[in-house]
Amino acid sequence: MTFNNSVGIIAANRLPIGKINGFYKNISPESLYQNLIEQQFKKNSFLKKSEIDYVILGNVTNQGGNLARRCALKAGFSTEVPAFTIDHQCGSGLTALITAANYIQSGEASIICTGGVENTSQSNITIDAKSQLPIKRFKMAPEPYEDLDMGIIADWSYTIKVDRKLCVIICLLRHKNERTFMSGFKRYDEDFKQSLVNLYQTGKTQTELCKDYGVSSSALAKWIKQYSQVRLEDNTVLTAKQIQELQKRNAQLEEENLILKKASAIFMQNSK
Repeated sequence: MTFNNSVGIIAANRLPIGKINGFYKNISPESLYQNLIEQQFKKNSFLKKSEIDYVILGNVTNQGGNLARRCALKAGFSTEVPAFTIDHQCGSGLTALITAANYIQSGEASIICTGGVENTSQSNITIDAKSQLPIKRFKMAPEPYEDLDMGIIADWSYTIKVDRKLCVIICLLRHKNERTFMSGFKRYDEDFKQSLVNLYQTGKTQTELCKDYGVSSSALAKWIKQYSQVRLEDNTVLTAKQIQELQKRNAQLEEENLILKKASAIFMQNSK
């Protein structure tokens, strides 16, 4: 099965990282994330928090208590929006991004807030159970494997002149394997979603529909919200999703119109 849903990035910004007990020691990572989300949604006014399907964040140092969930709630997303944290060490943010892209390609989601969030200034000190001393670095490999530090590996790679092109090829092959794995997920087209909503409106319960058609309760609840019909003042009947799309398009047209006005003003000044 192949998926044709295109994936794009609407907005992207970097968060500060900090250092242990550094400048951001009194600011939680969820507060940093909240500030970032406020900036992005203010800059991209056509986006609404109610349109976000998932919050998927990568993190290493502030993992406790599902940081992505804390960030989502702090940023003002609905409690109904699923959020989960990925710990893939230095690749956590990128893995979160790849996971989000796969969700969109498979039809599981349309818009996702994703990336990496970190605040090393607030990283917790962990005490080793045996030595009762702070753990400076967690193990990356069990016995009998040699557990080398990243710095040592980097120096070693430089010494033996590891082919960077080969590393890129390996990464691409791994990404291909992840996509092959994700291809096993079901993709539901618009007609299928609308049909289930129609069945729900005729009396079928959500539990029955999930059992009969093998869909998740969260996905069905989202479809019911999106495809429920609304009658406007002129008796036009639209779904909630169609209204959202019209609002988004209207916001885009307003933004394009503003750009044209600014461009016209510049041309007028240059022609004088």
